Amino acid sequence: MNSASADRRFHFAISGLICFTTVMTALAASDARAQEGASVFTMKVDGSDVQQLPRVPGTVWNGSPSYSPDGKTIAFDGSSEVFGGAPTHIFVTSIADPQAEPKDLGLGSCPAWSRDGKTLIFDMKSNNAAGLKTGVWTMKADGTQRRWFCDGERARWSPDGSAVAVSDNYEGSPTLFLHGAKSRRRLLFDKYDRLVGATWSPDGSKLAFIGMHNKEAELGILDPNGAKESFAVRWTGNIGWQPAWSPDGKQILLWVKDDQGASRLNLIAVEGTEGPREIPGQQGKFNSDATWSPDGSRITFASDRGL
Repeated sequence: MNSASADRRFHFAISGLICFTTVMTALAASDARAQEGASVFTMKVDGSDVQQLPRVPGTVWNGSPSYSPDGKTIAFDGSSEVFGGAPTHIFVTSIADPQAEPKDLGLGSCPAWSRDGKTLIFDMKSNNAAGLKTGVWTMKADGTQRRWFCDGERARWSPDGSAVAVSDNYEGSPTLFLHGAKSRRRLLFDKYDRLVGATWSPDGSKLAFIGMHNKEAELGILDPNGAKESFAVRWTGNIGWQPAWSPDGKQILLWVKDDQGASRLNLIAVEGTEGPREIPGQQGKFNSDATWSPDGSRITFASDRGL
């Protein structure tokens, strides 16, 4: 590896970048193949019928996929830099014509759709090329009317569109906040070393998140009304980052790092005591940042499989 490549690795590994790049940095320490990049894939929930979306020309990382509410479009982020970084852009691609070149909507990462499919909420990294304010932004689905929304990262609209859950810091510790029309309210009172985003239950009555204490992480579930007694830990283990609640409300999708250090997508029942169940047929060293199609029939995720 030349010195320029080593410098880039070091810079992005220590920068604390959010969303998909955060996951990649954590895994790359033990995974030389992570240097080769990542692409977006879709598959059925049982792990069959795996399909790869074409990587955007000139990019190394493609990740953080998000389905539009009608299931016709996938938004994702892509970067020309190892581990992503300030050059990251948001792209959209049609499910009906996945071979068509994705449309570039401009700077940003970790996109998520509004309930009506007309707006995207997304992250803006520090040191971005345009010198824009860091934090959460919104834009129309065509990339126009960009506006800063709030501090934080990994924002997700509630199912009814009335509030936004955001990961942000409070007194130096990452936590969750709920942004309403005219309010900002802290939801989580336990302290974590890392916490990247949350997922809403389909009926909007619960939020699930993954928080890390040193090397151990826990899947927590809480009531967005903010009652402290509503918080419960569903599972603890080597699990990571943005979870995704199934459209039927019965399962949560997340990744688990196995004994060989590879990350594998797993499903865990919301109710009960059973642990995560690995989805079969996964390849490569990492599979993460997964999301559900609106009808619950497919999963879209980022992976190094086949690269």
